[in-house]
Amino acid sequence: MRISFLAPLGFALWFTSVSPLLGAEPIRLQSGPASTPLLELFSSEGCSSCPPAETWLSRLKNDPRLWKDFVPVAFHVDYWDYLGWKDPFATKAHSERQRAYAGQWRSESVYTPGFVLNGKEWRGWEHRDAPTGASTKSVGVLTAVSEDGREWTLQFRPTTGSTASSYEFHAALLGSEIKSSVKAGENRGRVLEHDFAVLIDAKVAAKKDGQTFQGTVTFDSKPLASPHRLALAAWVTTTSSLQPVQSVGGWLPKSDIRRERSADAPPSRRRG
Repeated sequence: MRISFLAPLGFALWFTSVSPLLGAEPIRLQSGPASTPLLELFSSEGCSSCPPAETWLSRLKNDPRLWKDFVPVAFHVDYWDYLGWKDPFATKAHSERQRAYAGQWRSESVYTPGFVLNGKEWRGWEHRDAPTGASTKSVGVLTAVSEDGREWTLQFRPTTGSTASSYEFHAALLGSEIKSSVKAGENRGRVLEHDFAVLIDAKVAAKKDGQTFQGTVTFDSKPLASPHRLALAAWVTTTSSLQPVQSVGGWLPKSDIRRERSADAPPSRRRG
C-alpha cells in the first residue's frame, strides 16, 4: 500500500534526482531485535519555555547512542499560534497526537515542552544527558529501505511468539540545523534553532507477508523550503495504538538531497 503526503503549512521539501548519486546502493536503516525507544518532544516556536528543551534535544546530535539507543522526533503543535506567531512546523495533527497521549494518561491538559519516551510521559529531561539505556527486550527487527529518499519500504519481523496480528507503520522526515527568526509572540526577536523537527509524517497499515509485515510510504512535496540536514525516523505500532513496538532512524546522505531554506519561515510555542 502506498500513501503520498504533502508538507504542511507551505513548508515543503524538494528532492533532486538522486539515483545517480546513490548509484546501486539504497539507503537502508535497520534496528536490532531489542526495542529502540522513540523519544518525542512536543514543542512550539510560540512558547518561551520551549527553547531550552529544543537546545537539550539538539545536543543528542553528538551523542554516540543516537539512532541506536533512542530515536528522537520533535512534533510542533499549533495551539500556541494564537499568541501572535504561526509556527511553520506546527500542524493540527501534531496537537491531536499529544492530546491523544493526554487522554491515554487521563490528563485534562497538554503542555509544552513535553517529552514522551516510548509512549509514556517523560519528565526530568533537564537533569539528564539523554534517555536512559536502550531496552534489552527483544521485540523484532524494523527495516526502512529507499532508493531515492522519497519512497520508503518498511518491513517488520516480530520476535517469535508475538501475539499481535496487525500493525501500522509510521514514518517522519526530520529536519535539523534549521534556524528560524521569530518576529512575534513570546519569542519575538529570537533566532531559534531546531533539530529532529517533523516536516512530513505518514502512517500506513502493514500487510502480512509470511512472518513479516510490510508497507510503503512516499513523501511527495513541492519546492519551497528545507533544512540543512535531513533524517528519517520510522516506528511500528500495533493497530490503533500510540505505543511504539520498535523504532529505527538515521541521517540521510547530505549529497542525496538538495535543500533551500525559506527566508521567512515562522516559529511558535509556549507552556500550557
